Amino acid sequence: MPAYFRSFHSHQNASTMKNFLSLFLVVFGLLTFTTSSLQAMKLASAATDFPTSGSIGFAIQSSSLSNDAKLQLQQMAVYMQNNTMNRVIIKGHGGGDHNLEQLAQDRMNNILDYMSSTMHIDRTRFTYSVDGNPPTDVIDYQVDNSSH
Repeated sequence: MPAYFRSFHSHQNASTMKNFLSLFLVVFGLLTFTTSSLQAMKLASAATDFPTSGSIGFAIQSSSLSNDAKLQLQQMAVYMQNNTMNRVIIKGHGGGDHNLEQLAQDRMNNILDYMSSTMHIDRTRFTYSVDGNPPTDVIDYQVDNSSH
């Protein structure tokens, strides 16, 4: 193979590789931007779309917040930041069993810790209790706007 062809050929490969990498970085950047933009749009719509009552789910016998629970709490935080007079009532269910009541209390504490330390919502905006209803793997919430 003539030297000029080898030189041209290797230059073509380097140029093609450079173009491929540039295209890859652009596509990856768009995907990253799109993913973060979608999450930001979801959170922004939470101010109007957030349900004023619902439940936050937990794994069986666990008080750890799942990613889904954290997303739900992030939406609650946006709602609360846009509705500063509203408070939220959270309620766990222990069924009268000491261990299950403690699990419900631990779950509520994790919710309150996440909302206050991560989302910067004052703990005084929450009212919480454990009732004697049959235990479930959710903590119920309801927006209390009676302070208006």
